Amino acid sequence: MKDIYKTLTSLSDIGKIENVKSGILGKDRNMYICPNGHKNPENCEYCEKCGLDKRGLTYKDKVNIDKFKQKINVLKDLMNQA
Repeated sequence: MKDIYKTLTSLSDIGKIENVKSGILGKDRNMYICPNGHKNPENCEYCEKCGLDKRGLTYKDKVNIDKFKQKINVLKDLMNQA
């Protein structure tokens, strides 16, 4: 279980921050480009269109990973008590 958690939390970034021209005047600004290629403001953690973060995970995925970590900790504590 620990190895699974480690793998999930060490996924490579597939989204990126890029300097792109945007708007009518074509001003350069940093944008978050999600793994699906959608452009978002730089400060967005999740894509406004598809909901993916820079690692390709959704908010729900992150919540589930956190719950998985809690289960690992509970099992670890139970094993230490035995």
